[in-house]
Amino acid sequence: MKASEAKSASLYLAFAVLVLIVLSAGLLAWKYLTAEVSGRVNAEVQLESAPSRIANYESYFDQCAAIQGYEAALAAQRSSLSGLSGDDASRVKTVIAGISAQRSRAIAQYNVDVRKDYTKARFLDSGLPKAIDDKSESTICAN
Repeated sequence: MKASEAKSASLYLAFAVLVLIVLSAGLLAWKYLTAEVSGRVNAEVQLESAPSRIANYESYFDQCAAIQGYEAALAAQRSSLSGLSGDDASRVKTVIAGISAQRSRAIAQYNVDVRKDYTKARFLDSGLPKAIDDKSESTICAN
């Protein structure tokens, strides 16, 4: 191989490496510039997928049913409290306080999920409440 051919081959190789570097940089720049748009599209596709829609829709019914379960447990504990005294009454009062706290947390989570307009709230059934009042004694989950 002549010196001029070797020099020409090394120039072609250097040019090829330079082209690969420029193309790689261009691809990274393109990904960077379109990341927000593609991220929004991917998020929307994920939200609107069947498994996501079903899970989000059913979660409101599950949360509301859990709140009703806490209310039933509170009613049962309160009715058993009337015939008790001393340590037994104290234990039942402690149980009532614990169930009340669980109910309050469940209501707070439900109310937070209802306000997630972009993601979860769009799947709230029209028969379910838009918000649950923590001070009310009973919750109606469906009209």
